[in-house]
Amino acid sequence: MTRQLPRTSMQPVDRPGCVLPPPPPTFPLRHNTVIAGVLQSLLVGQKLRGFDAVFNASTTRLAAYIHALTRDYGWPIERHEVSVGSTDGRAAEISEYFISREMRFWANANGAVLFCPDVRAARAKRRDRAALAQREAAQRNKARRRSVDPQQASLAW
Repeated sequence: MTRQLPRTSMQPVDRPGCVLPPPPPTFPLRHNTVIAGVLQSLLVGQKLRGFDAVFNASTTRLAAYIHALTRDYGWPIERHEVSVGSTDGRAAEISEYFISREMRFWANANGAVLFCPDVRAARAKRRDRAALAQREAAQRNKARRRSVDPQQASLAW
């Protein structure tokens, strides 16, 4: 996987007290990845929550991808806390991530118009292999199973 080098928010130049603005955000090079899918969702105006990412991007690690998009690719992803009710009677605070309207306009003018359809197509092509990946995972898990010690058979589940 090709990753771009981490960047700092402000990079000093030779003169003391003079600071350059951060470079503009960049798009991931590989379009069939979760990180590209998360960015594509944000660029089309979706607000993402962790649970949404389980179904839309097949990941439980949305915050990690948001962090990588901010740190490695320079995207200014915003977040705010929202309250949600749970089925067990609690109200919980969760993060909702989004990209501002102004940044989405900038992105569209700088390549998002081409990036987003490419990502959708690449992710759809990858999803076509889901059944094969599930069979492969089942075979790997079956190969990992160890025999149970007869003296501890009652403890196995």
